[in-house]
Amino acid sequence: MIRWLYHAAIICFACWTLPGVHVASFWTAMVTSMVMIIASVFIKPILRIIAMPITFVTLGLFSLVINGIIVLVVDSAVDGFSVDNIWWGIAFAFIVSAVFSIVSGGSDDDDDK
Repeated sequence: MIRWLYHAAIICFACWTLPGVHVASFWTAMVTSMVMIIASVFIKPILRIIAMPITFVTLGLFSLVINGIIVLVVDSAVDGFSVDNIWWGIAFAFIVSAVFSIVSGGSDDDDDK
């Protein structure tokens, strides 16, 4: 639950720093966070499998585009959250993942804390 609140706060921070990404309220950021988690669990693996050849050719850089696509999917699913284009989506995904990694100590594992 605490991680969910952190994630929503980081989404608000990213929207504050990026002029091409907008969120209506903290509640919308919480809904966006939950939808992003669900999309990352169910949609992202499918996109990674489909895009594996191009990801291999680009030495993994295409995974940034996949993250941007996930953000655009969340944009279409959540009212009050909007992204102007895929480049803002890629920047948003990068900032959210980097800041969340710093805040959570670099691991998703609660066993060592």
